[in-house]
Amino acid sequence: MLSGAEQALRLLFGGDAALWQIIRLSLYVSGAALLLSTLLGVPLGAWLGMRRFPGRRLAVALLYTGMGFPPVVIGLFVYLLLSRSGALGGLGW
Repeated sequence: MLSGAEQALRLLFGGDAALWQIIRLSLYVSGAALLLSTLLGVPLGAWLGMRRFPGRRLAVALLYTGMGFPPVVIGLFVYLLLSRSGALGGLGW
């Protein structure tokens, strides 16, 4: 285990270009997802919390149900949806 940690630190601080490209891409995707979810989620959450409309209880129940799913389950669902043989796989994403 100690040799694995040593190798990881050597890769990180050794200036491995491929590793830093992966790290940059990961940070870019995470930041874009955070920005998009904030721009959509905050106004929609405020609207849902302040307005009364038919079906509001169902919308809140669905949101709470969605928040109960582990992120791995949602990631697997998105992967299966976007994979080549998935429902949206023909879009070429």
